[in-house]
Amino acid sequence: MSTKPVPKLDIKKIASDSGVAVEAYDTYDSDEETMAAAHRFAAGLLTRLAMICESQSGSKTLDAAALRAMAASMLP
Repeated sequence: MSTKPVPKLDIKKIASDSGVAVEAYDTYDSDEETMAAAHRFAAGLLTRLAMICESQSGSKTLDAAALRAMAASMLP
Protein backbone atom coordinates (compact mmCIF):
# COMPACT_ATOMS: atom_id res chain seq x y z
CA MET A 1 0.00 0.00 0.00
CA SER A 2 1.57 3.29 -1.06
CA THR A 3 0.95 6.53 0.72
CA LYS A 4 0.31 9.70 -1.18
CA PRO A 5 2.84 12.42 -0.29
CA VAL A 6 1.42 15.29 1.72
CA PRO A 7 1.47 18.56 -0.27
CA LYS A 8 3.74 21.16 1.28
CA LEU A 9 3.47 24.91 1.31
CA ASP A 10 6.62 26.55 -0.02
CA ILE A 11 6.23 29.88 1.75
CA LYS A 12 9.10 31.61 -0.09
CA LYS A 13 7.70 30.53 -3.49
CA ILE A 14 4.19 31.70 -2.59
CA ALA A 15 5.56 35.03 -1.39
CA SER A 16 7.65 35.41 -4.54
CA ASP A 17 4.73 34.45 -6.80
CA SER A 18 2.58 36.99 -4.94
CA GLY A 19 5.14 39.77 -5.41
CA VAL A 20 5.96 39.98 -1.70
CA ALA A 21 9.42 40.76 -0.34
CA VAL A 22 10.81 37.80 1.59
CA GLU A 23 14.44 38.71 2.13
CA ALA A 24 15.73 40.79 5.02
CA TYR A 25 16.98 43.54 2.71
CA ASP A 26 13.58 43.94 1.02
CA THR A 27 11.52 46.60 2.75
CA TYR A 28 8.48 48.67 2.01
CA ASP A 29 8.40 52.46 2.19
CA SER A 30 5.00 52.89 3.81
CA ASP A 31 2.39 51.16 5.92
CA GLU A 32 0.16 51.04 2.85
CA GLU A 33 2.79 49.12 0.86
CA THR A 34 3.33 46.76 3.79
CA MET A 35 -0.41 46.07 4.09
CA ALA A 36 -0.74 45.56 0.33
CA ALA A 37 2.11 43.03 0.47
CA ALA A 38 0.45 41.26 3.40
CA HIS A 39 -2.80 41.01 1.43
CA ARG A 40 -0.98 39.64 -1.64
CA PHE A 41 0.77 37.08 0.54
CA ALA A 42 -2.45 36.00 2.27
CA ALA A 43 -4.18 35.70 -1.11
CA GLY A 44 -1.29 33.58 -2.36
CA LEU A 45 -1.59 31.26 0.65
CA LEU A 46 -5.35 30.88 0.15
CA THR A 47 -4.88 30.17 -3.56
CA ARG A 48 -2.26 27.50 -2.82
CA LEU A 49 -4.52 25.96 -0.19
CA ALA A 50 -7.33 25.87 -2.76
CA MET A 51 -5.02 24.03 -5.18
CA ILE A 52 -4.21 21.47 -2.47
CA CYS A 53 -7.93 21.02 -1.73
CA GLU A 54 -8.69 20.44 -5.40
CA SER A 55 -5.97 17.80 -5.65
CA GLN A 56 -7.27 15.74 -2.71
CA SER A 57 -9.58 12.83 -3.34
CA GLY A 58 -12.48 11.86 -1.12
CA SER A 59 -14.45 14.14 1.13
CA LYS A 60 -13.23 17.69 1.35
CA THR A 61 -13.43 19.75 4.51
CA LEU A 62 -12.45 22.98 2.76
CA ASP A 63 -14.18 24.46 -0.27
CA ALA A 64 -11.61 25.44 -2.91
CA ALA A 65 -14.01 27.88 -4.60
CA ALA A 66 -14.63 29.66 -1.29
CA LEU A 67 -10.88 29.89 -0.68
CA ARG A 68 -10.36 31.39 -4.14
CA ALA A 69 -13.16 33.90 -3.51
CA MET A 70 -11.56 34.94 -0.21
CA ALA A 71 -8.21 35.34 -1.97
CA ALA A 72 -9.75 37.47 -4.71
CA SER A 73 -11.47 39.70 -2.15
CA MET A 74 -8.08 40.59 -0.63
CA LEU A 75 -6.64 41.94 -3.86
CA PRO A 76 -7.33 45.35 -5.40
